[in-house]
Amino acid sequence: MGGYTLELLINGRKVGEQKISVRPRAEATANFKTTLEGLRGRVNFTVVLRGVIVNDVQSVFYDVVSPSPEFSLVYPTAVEGRVGDLLTVRIRLRNEGQVCQQPVVSVRTAPHAEVEARYSRGDVKYGEFLDVDLSIKPLLAGRGRLVIDVICGGYTSTVYIDFTVFAKLSLSAVDQVGGSPPARPLLDGREVTGEVWLAGGSYVAEMPPEVRRGDVRWVFEKWSDGVASPSRSVNLTGNLMLQAFYKLQYYIHLRTPWRTVGGGGV
Repeated sequence: MGGYTLELLINGRKVGEQKISVRPRAEATANFKTTLEGLRGRVNFTVVLRGVIVNDVQSVFYDVVSPSPEFSLVYPTAVEGRVGDLLTVRIRLRNEGQVCQQPVVSVRTAPHAEVEARYSRGDVKYGEFLDVDLSIKPLLAGRGRLVIDVICGGYTSTVYIDFTVFAKLSLSAVDQVGGSPPARPLLDGREVTGEVWLAGGSYVAEMPPEVRRGDVRWVFEKWSDGVASPSRSVNLTGNLMLQAFYKLQYYIHLRTPWRTVGGGGV
């Protein structure tokens, strides 16, 4: 009588193991009980036999079909856009279950956007595709998801897609006479110039408190939205332009034969 070990692998992952004994010229049976949770479509089942005399591997593929209509995402895995810009994207879904009769599709977005969906209302059988063409106009910047619900009679299948919306941030400096101080803005510690497109969220913008060039200096006063500190947080949800206001000052050196000089100025 020989002793053997049987292992069951599903898509390469070990899910079970049994010890069996086989008498000469006899057969032995092993039963594996496992739950195929989350597995759909083409699945590989492999049985590995290990023993002193015989070692063998047998594999087979089966289509695992959901008992109800169930859609999986084929493409894309992520969608990106800009605030206010219209973008079009095709979403391809695959039915991994029973036939979906006259599907109804609804789409939700975070961050918020205006969405229009176009698709066929024809039945979708197992293994067939449902293409959903979306026209999306993002209204807010940020990171979130597209949530696509496919309703088939009494069943609802939900698919999630990463959704990132960018907004334009403009940082600049100006003095009281309309000039441009040589002040370089920092965003999260990195120097930026002009306009940058960023995913919505919180950032730290900084301007130098004072800039000197020879006998001229510029002293920071405030931001265009009233914030008094040269280092401030920016909650970016849409296109934003911020100006740093500086006060232009000159160093004046006077020579006079008089012991004192009267006068004043600003």
